[in-house]
Amino acid sequence: MYKPSSLITVLKKGSKIPEEYSPTITVPGGIPRPVLPRYCKDRALFLSKAVSEYQKGACILWIENIVSESQEAYDYFCSKVKNDDVGLLHSRFTAWDRKDKEEKWTSRLGKNVDPLFRKANPCILVGTQVCEQSLDIDADVLYTSICPIDMFIQRIGRTWRHRIFDPIRQVSSPVVNWFGWDGQSIKKTLDKIDTLGSLKDDLRSLKEDWKSLCVYDPYVLAKSIEVLSPYKQLSIPGDIRKLLEATYA
Repeated sequence: MYKPSSLITVLKKGSKIPEEYSPTITVPGGIPRPVLPRYCKDRALFLSKAVSEYQKGACILWIENIVSESQEAYDYFCSKVKNDDVGLLHSRFTAWDRKDKEEKWTSRLGKNVDPLFRKANPCILVGTQVCEQSLDIDADVLYTSICPIDMFIQRIGRTWRHRIFDPIRQVSSPVVNWFGWDGQSIKKTLDKIDTLGSLKDDLRSLKEDWKSLCVYDPYVLAKSIEVLSPYKQLSIPGDIRKLLEATYA
């Protein structure tokens, strides 16, 4: 059975019954409005849409699962946006460079930023998994490659974190735009998961189409998409447990 890394099972001393605890998503008080998940198969359309939202004054967070794809997105944004307003964070930077970049972007998207400065300085930060937990950043809009549902929830936690910015946001609700496999590919993977041997024969070609399979388990990714797809809106933290259980049961 697959279990999310952030679902904790505890067997207390003297007890024979394990207890499970949901992850703590570090969004102070939760997100006060429904989170609107939006799927698009065409990543290029989302790239263009992110630029348009930046031009209207929004602060954008774009997260990829693969460093090379984050670099590709960063290059695209640099060709469309004032370079001082675009940033890149991933695990391949040296410790010194990464620390310097993290400080720069927490001073741009962190809780201590003057709301008037933020309103006058929209930006686009591109990153990988390093943006999921360690940074106290607050974006208006999130774009993300689909990932296991517990990590997806953590990424949502990088949006609408601090109420001080709500009056000056250029979007009326927290929107999470996600991209990944299409429905037919998901069904194909789930249909084969009971016979993992046959899936192995397909993995090489599947990985060429979707590099996230080099990082995450195919079934967990497929199941995460299947669980997430019907949702038109999410309540954070209210829906966290339900999403985790539906994915990993």
